[in-house]
Amino acid sequence: QAKWLKSVGLVTSGLQSVSHAGIDATGPKEPPPASLTQQNMRQSSSHSSTNRSSCQSKDTQTEPIQADADSPREDPIQGLIAKLRRENQAMEEHTKELQHLIKLVADSHLLIGRHRARLVAENLFMQDL
Repeated sequence: QAKWLKSVGLVTSGLQSVSHAGIDATGPKEPPPASLTQQNMRQSSSHSSTNRSSCQSKDTQTEPIQADADSPREDPIQGLIAKLRRENQAMEEHTKELQHLIKLVADSHLLIGRHRARLVAENLFMQDL
């Protein structure tokens, strides 16, 4: 989880940096206002150049991640994806088991209700005799 949180933090900070540089996932925005200081401009440009490979085009959002020498974080991310898929499969199996148990409980409640109704009917029949 710590690796996942760290990678999410890196992606989030990268997206924030790119948005400060006047670029988002849909492409360039309007130029920054003239009141932006030189320090902010330098900081934004340095962040955007480091994140250019991950956020340059909107196609990266829809295509699967491909092996690349520039991307050392890929293996932990792929490992995390595999782990989450295994956990998801286990949760689905657990959900099926719980649904089966809920059905059994509902069926037992139905049988108990029928049994009580039969006892009441027998009791009424015995009183009529």
